Amino acid sequence: MNGLNENGENENFEIPELPSGKILRLELLSNWGDDTFVGLNAVEIFTEEGKRPEVAKISSNASRSVGNVESIFVESFTCTDKGKMWRAELQLDRPIVIEITFTDVIRIAMLRFWNYSESRVHAQMGVRNLRAELDDVTIFAGEVDCAFADHESEPMGEVELALGLTPQRPVTRETSTSIQEKERPISAAPPDIEDDDCPGKVKILHLELCENWGSPGLIGLSGLELLGHKNKIVDPTTLTITASSQSDPQKLLNGRNLTRAADDMWLIPFDCKQHPTITINFHKPTNLTGISFWNYNSSPEMSYAGVRLLHIFVNGRLVASNVLLRKAPGE
Repeated sequence: MNGLNENGENENFEIPELPSGKILRLELLSNWGDDTFVGLNAVEIFTEEGKRPEVAKISSNASRSVGNVESIFVESFTCTDKGKMWRAELQLDRPIVIEITFTDVIRIAMLRFWNYSESRVHAQMGVRNLRAELDDVTIFAGEVDCAFADHESEPMGEVELALGLTPQRPVTRETSTSIQEKERPISAAPPDIEDDDCPGKVKILHLELCENWGSPGLIGLSGLELLGHKNKIVDPTTLTITASSQSDPQKLLNGRNLTRAADDMWLIPFDCKQHPTITINFHKPTNLTGISFWNYNSSPEMSYAGVRLLHIFVNGRLVASNVLLRKAPGE
């Protein structure tokens, strides 16, 4: 199996069958994008008898952490209570290490990691690349799924969807380039394939509205358009859209984007200290190739309530920060 060493380089190793040992060492090599912390919710271990082993000691080399590292061995696997999770401040010179000492030598039949899941945004603190050693023998080296704090959704695997929304070119209607164009020049026509199991699929799209164009206490948009396979507009009936405010953002997908009618737009109270969010849950993983935004446009005065800066998260991972949208003309 291919894994990663502490320098992020590929290494080959064989997963031993029913590995035995007394000390389990977990190296948290990277996270899902947070600049400060890496964390875990829980570690679930079963022996060859199907039982959970007794633990004598759990420790970490973290110089600063939040929560009790021993909480990762408590059965709170799917909670969103940060008090029952553990995260540690990243260290530049060495990976964060958790060491679990069992009371006796055990044989491990199954090892399961439950990633940090306080919220969709804080899920970026979750560990991404991890190596596990039992008595100095590598038994796992690979990637741990990002948690979404959405227990009705199955976790996704690796998602490397790079939406080409460029903050350097502010526009009112902004459309990304496709992931295929980003990865390599096209030398032949791409295959006409749409497979739910393909990498690059999006389950959760999260928009954090950070700044407006100067309107005191209000922020809004006129419309959103999501582009999928062959740059076709994604059917709004195949997704659910919600917002952190009580206002229903469903009208953002009504298709009436070139309008000055306030009833066709979405406007909510805005506090710069608490960024409002829009969350789109796709009913099944979707090949998302781009997003178009239409800014708030009910009048020249109210155009200042339009979004100026936003962050875009895909499957719990930040893919575009400080995306700049041009102010609508209001006419």
